[in-house]
Amino acid sequence: MKLLLALLAVTAVSFADGFYIFKAGDDPIDLLKQLIDGFNSQITKQQFSQIQLPKFSFDYSYLRFGGEGGSIGNFNTLALKGDKQKFEKTETDEFVKFDFDIGVGLKEIKVEYNSYVSIFYLISHSVDVSLSVGEDSIRLAGSITVNKDKTCTAVLSNAGFEDLTDIKLRVAPSGMINSFLQLVASNFVSLFLPKVTSEINYFLSNAYSSPSFQKQFSDFVCIPFTPK
Repeated sequence: MKLLLALLAVTAVSFADGFYIFKAGDDPIDLLKQLIDGFNSQITKQQFSQIQLPKFSFDYSYLRFGGEGGSIGNFNTLALKGDKQKFEKTETDEFVKFDFDIGVGLKEIKVEYNSYVSIFYLISHSVDVSLSVGEDSIRLAGSITVNKDKTCTAVLSNAGFEDLTDIKLRVAPSGMINSFLQLVASNFVSLFLPKVTSEINYFLSNAYSSPSFQKQFSDFVCIPFTPK
């Protein structure tokens, strides 16, 4: 959740500086694309496209596995995903309302770690592990209402991963032991990915339903619609 809010905050800075302000008559889909382009531009500008990950360790019986120097990246490659994109505008004398149901995702998610495996606390083996996700999409649904008095309210009513596939895992340097580790790790990822996706969606459902997140989401999303 902190990561998501940090990404939103970076983009909000660009909008607050006048990067893009919604104007009456703008095409809704063009507006959506400009918001995404603005996000990618600011993530790159603020050098926020890659984030460092913390150390971790996992112990099971006589086996220890851990990693350090990790990173997750390519946050500056956000794009619309899929053919079902809804960003419709309803305009009255009192307000303008946008109803959205869109699929977005990164062109590629990449995770890297300097990892180690220790057996019986005697045999230790270090490897560089990289994992890339080629197909990812998250569904976002909700509404944005801009009133005649320029007040704005945005609501996120649904969020969840639809696709998390085309996963490639690489272990370096090459060699017999690393090839075996890559095979084991790849099978592990394939086996537990559905459960991980389910857990992420459960986390998202709890996160976006909280009043604090809804307020922060509304404050962020409304920036382009409420020029100061």
